[in-house]
Amino acid sequence: MSIESKKAVPGWLILLCVLLVFGSLGRAGTEITNVRRIYEPYFAAHPSLQRAVLIYQSVLFGSVCAALFTVLLVYRRTPQSLITIQNGFLLTIGLRIVANWVFPLFADLPPSALSSSYSKRIAGSIAMLAVGALWYLYLVRSKRVREVYAA
Repeated sequence: MSIESKKAVPGWLILLCVLLVFGSLGRAGTEITNVRRIYEPYFAAHPSLQRAVLIYQSVLFGSVCAALFTVLLVYRRTPQSLITIQNGFLLTIGLRIVANWVFPLFADLPPSALSSSYSKRIAGSIAMLAVGALWYLYLVRSKRVREVYAA
């Protein structure tokens, strides 16, 4: 089936793709490249911090790959790809939430160094979960999305 004969991508799905691309290449891409530079002065005092930075970069890189793969599937408009699109989106959101908790889990920093960031991490995780849930419901419930990708 040629691209010309495929159904149009719904407008809200185009917005989701734009958000995934710019969120992945913009914010996550910048964090992947800058996080080592930010924490490097503390590596000598906290050896586990280097491992946490590597895990954080890997998880964020995985979320970027999942997001870009999801956008590629949306662009290609392949029939019967709706479940893969939904799963790719869930993987993107899940990895972003996991990345939010890498430092408290793997950095072995004293509790006093992490306690001030817990409220921000919880708020960030809840916000990502809420926004992700809204977009996922759109992917699951939209008739137009089903017409284009489930057929």
